[in-house]
Amino acid sequence: MDKQLFESLSYRKQKVLSHLESELYSPLAEAEYIVTEKRIDEADSVDFVLMSPSEEFDYYYLSTVGLSRYFFEGASRCEIGIILPNKFGGLKKKDSSWPLDLLSAVAFMSIDNILPLELMRIYQVSEEDKREYGGNIGGVIVLPEYMNSSFLEEMIDGTYTRFFVFVPITSVQLDKVKNIGIKNFVDYDLHDVSGPSFVANYDAPQLNPTLQRIINHNERNLRK
Repeated sequence: MDKQLFESLSYRKQKVLSHLESELYSPLAEAEYIVTEKRIDEADSVDFVLMSPSEEFDYYYLSTVGLSRYFFEGASRCEIGIILPNKFGGLKKKDSSWPLDLLSAVAFMSIDNILPLELMRIYQVSEEDKREYGGNIGGVIVLPEYMNSSFLEEMIDGTYTRFFVFVPITSVQLDKVKNIGIKNFVDYDLHDVSGPSFVANYDAPQLNPTLQRIINHNERNLRK
């Protein structure tokens, strides 16, 4: 992320980004920042940032930046993010845009419908535009159990902003939620004996077999 771009952002967005940088130990200089158009006159819209893996947090983290500007009665100001595996590689790779499409759809659905984003709730996105979200139809908002406890909140402009994790879910998982309830789903399907399982499923695009053989050949030569 360019320093000049950072300095052009609102105070709230700068604070959100600084919080992510310090908590994830991931330099903003290595982050991918996505600027979106303003949706309301004279008001910030919601941007997005993809934080790179670090030694302390070995995952990509795609987060809203500025969603917390919108305050809904009875709900906390919040930013939401998707945890992605190390193999994700970045938004510029082929077939890697669906996490951004999904997070964007949920964020703007919240704003447009004055719908607060709350813990332990399912948010399903519209399929009218036929976009693909990596096989997901929405997701559930959970506490950031992968991170340090200090990640959860930051004081900005005199109020606390919460940082929640958005876990994408499929239609099959949604049917299960309807059968067993959201609490059981989060407790048992999104947790295992090792702890939380909040990392989004991501299958890296398969390379052309011929290209893969060339890459493997070059890697073997480099090791000689």
